[in-house]
Amino acid sequence: MVAQIFVKIDANIYTKRGHNIAMNAANRAGMEFVRDKIFPERFENSPRTRPGGDLGFFARSKQTQLRKAKLYGHQRPNVQTGALRTAVLANSVVRATAARGTITANGTFPMPDRQRQEIQNMPAFDRERIVAVIAEKYQHAHTDPALKDRVTLRTRRR
Repeated sequence: MVAQIFVKIDANIYTKRGHNIAMNAANRAGMEFVRDKIFPERFENSPRTRPGGDLGFFARSKQTQLRKAKLYGHQRPNVQTGALRTAVLANSVVRATAARGTITANGTFPMPDRQRQEIQNMPAFDRERIVAVIAEKYQHAHTDPALKDRVTLRTRRR
């Protein structure tokens, strides 16, 4: 399962080349936001990650919870030794083009489909946060010092 978020930006502020550069930067910023802000929430013990919470996590059995508390000393979801969290947060690769951005996280062990679904699930409120980051970056790409010389604004000919 791959989570996809589509953003359509109707703007006539950049040239075609400037639009591609700005969209590349905006898609990269959106995926970095997912990696740095949204994915860490999947590994925290909070009301959103509890069964029945906003993120739709599955209920763990009482036996599993007790065993995890005894062996690992915590109740954080999707974390036992921390290898999965490290694989998703530290070893992930963000790629972006003008058309889309992707995140690839390579782990060292197979992940059950249920666990993958918990990490990849993007509820509506998370999608709205990502779209806001992408739109903000696109609108202000011409003020970013790294892009200032590359993104050209559309000007009217006289």
